[in-house]
Amino acid sequence: MDVISDFQAGDELRFSDAPAGFSYVEGSAGSFASALATVNSMLTYPSTFHEYIAFQVDADVYVFSGHPDAGGAGLENVILLAGVNLDAVSYDSFL
Repeated sequence: MDVISDFQAGDELRFSDAPAGFSYVEGSAGSFASALATVNSMLTYPSTFHEYIAFQVDADVYVFSGHPDAGGAGLENVILLAGVNLDAVSYDSFL
């Protein structure tokens, strides 16, 4: 897992394989394990799939990226934005 400790509103996360017209969703969870379980579930079903998913967990935001995979192997990246509130992350944060 990559960790970014100085992310601020207006900063961008660049992914080399970012598709045009990607989708993004936010949520919150009580733990990293809970966020991860929800993300893996979302990546399993095309109807709930999003390329980028940000979860507030305590004082941090975890950003997950992936692709749909019915077998459960869709998660590609996890980035910890340490000490960041979810309001600093938006659709415009991704390139």
